Amino acid sequence: EGDASAYVFASELKALVGHVDPSTVVALPPGHYWTPETGMVCYYNPDWLRKDDYAPWDEEGHHVTDDEIRDAFSKAVKKRMMADVDYGFFLSGGVDSCIVAHDLLPFYREERRAAFGDDRPIPTFTVGMENSPDVMAAKGMVEALGGSKNVNHHVRSFTPEEVFDLIPKIVYHMETYEAELIRSAIPNWLLAERAAQDVKMVLTGEGADELFAGYLYFSHAETSRQVQDELRRIYGMLGNINLHRTDRMTMAHGLEARVPFLDTEFTRLVMSVDPARKMVDEKAVATNSRGREKTLLRELFEGPNSDGHSIPRPVLWRAKAMQCEGVGEDWVSILQRKIASLVTDAEMDDAHVTYPINTP
Repeated sequence: EGDASAYVFASELKALVGHVDPSTVVALPPGHYWTPETGMVCYYNPDWLRKDDYAPWDEEGHHVTDDEIRDAFSKAVKKRMMADVDYGFFLSGGVDSCIVAHDLLPFYREERRAAFGDDRPIPTFTVGMENSPDVMAAKGMVEALGGSKNVNHHVRSFTPEEVFDLIPKIVYHMETYEAELIRSAIPNWLLAERAAQDVKMVLTGEGADELFAGYLYFSHAETSRQVQDELRRIYGMLGNINLHRTDRMTMAHGLEARVPFLDTEFTRLVMSVDPARKMVDEKAVATNSRGREKTLLRELFEGPNSDGHSIPRPVLWRAKAMQCEGVGEDWVSILQRKIASLVTDAEMDDAHVTYPINTP
């Protein structure tokens, strides 16, 4: 107290309220550490992220095989299974989470037999309105993995009406009021809340879109260099968007989330693949065929896992859906109408006066 050179650290902004001048608060970026002697130091800045001209695929003899990528991913999954607590898996029904489940299950069963001598099914968790696309796809994946014999699947259903009351809690834990981020955090909150009743750690499918050009707008890229540059850009934003949402919503319930797709070695390997293999064809997107977004990733996992289970083709080649669409379209429009009814036109006209910073 009274020491002008003192530094205060916290994992959440709310812990600093009343202790520091808000204008002096600085976020520690991903891949950095800080000491009084050195200041901010970057310890993770690989060539593919740092160099604008990074292009090993143009070098003679450089070739990343599909087997190398699959092997690196299996190692990434297995590495994240090390735990002394019960764990499970967020099975959203999207291709990314289904791929993790596809690789995870054989390792899990092997681990259970070795450690406990049993075949207890792995807990999986899905969130969505009844019969929503995510819920139906996840159920299809569960059946493909052997059904209840191998998977103890839980669906957290919800109604549009119940999510409105969650918004203050979510803003509190997210520490942001960015509308899209808050809206997408609602399903994450419900999912984490349900999973925390049974497990202490979960694996998730986050990160694949940022490595394999999974967003539909990649169909507008005219060159492979544009694809690579955009992947680098959105990878750099993960800590403020997808990973921020996942971490805050799980830790709000005492749940740890682990992300195999963002393993550093797997990431290095995938980002050294010729980005031409990640190009997206607009016509293929419309027909759910090869050449659509994440074709490279989908083709890598078309075959069976070591237990003989394959991802169902309708799931593997399922169209990309935004999270809010996948869990059920109706709840978003109902939420929007509810919020619109609470804010008058006059209040919106005066928003710049009421909220001079980050005016809505």
